[in-house]
Amino acid sequence: HSAIGREVLPMTLRELLKPYLKPFLRPVLSRYKTYRRRKLVHVIFIPTYSCQYRCPYCEVWPLVAKFKTVDPEKWLNFFNRQPPALIDSTGGEPFLYEAWRELILNLSGRHRLAVTTNLAYEVSEFVDVWPRFNGVTVSFHPHSIDLEAFMAKIQELKKFQRNVGCNIVAYPDQLEKLPNYIQAIRSLGVAVHIDPYISEKYGYTPRELELLRSARGLVEKSRRMEGFNFGDTGVLKSCDAGRRHILLLPDGSCFTCMCGFFLKPEDHSMGNVFSKEWSLRQRDIVCDVSCSCGCDLDWVKFKRA
Repeated sequence: HSAIGREVLPMTLRELLKPYLKPFLRPVLSRYKTYRRRKLVHVIFIPTYSCQYRCPYCEVWPLVAKFKTVDPEKWLNFFNRQPPALIDSTGGEPFLYEAWRELILNLSGRHRLAVTTNLAYEVSEFVDVWPRFNGVTVSFHPHSIDLEAFMAKIQELKKFQRNVGCNIVAYPDQLEKLPNYIQAIRSLGVAVHIDPYISEKYGYTPRELELLRSARGLVEKSRRMEGFNFGDTGVLKSCDAGRRHILLLPDGSCFTCMCGFFLKPEDHSMGNVFSKEWSLRQRDIVCDVSCSCGCDLDWVKFKRA
């Protein structure tokens, strides 16, 4: 009986104290977890540029022919030699990478994994893969799938993964429909983020900005981006991209950041990670490209040079 008492008592104390300690511990633990994530090198990993969709706001799928994919063994050999990192997979559609299951299930457990996906496949095909991700972001593309079908896929996904968020691109012809999308997807218990349409060839009209701000006000407080950051072009910035944040393309090509790759690739190339000479940068870079991409702005730290 004494042995049983020793097992039960700590659990009883924990249950008694939990309601009192939880309000104090939650903010502390939350800040600690954020701090730990921020200490990791953040990797935007694009295993393939292939995609089932051809969205009007997407400029990446034509890159399929330019950047050929490599075998999972090469990626595993690279990633599993690296210190702990946050590997944030996107595309294209990462689930179209032929050896996706093999790659994800064999990545070292010291890495945190996240993925952005359009769910344009049978969610149940990857039952063993979903739990490996610390978070899943689903992208809603209303030009390619209707809302009800997309919501059904989210509900299926939530059987296997609890941490689900949703991104929607605020393309001009969708701005008036955003409140309806937001309400419907949030009803599933999924947080929604509105990504502005980013193009150096396009700026929102005043009316479109009004609609964007209204929609974003339903889900978030930040107005950090309202389209391409034209005012940032040509402004010198000292930035930790390449040191704390990198972009990896399907063939192993590495760039400091997404904006650097698209706007001035010759200045932001870091070579190929499969080269013996490859390494992270040791110092911040100084660049003058427009910092507009959410994939970069969520992680990089920069100041005016």
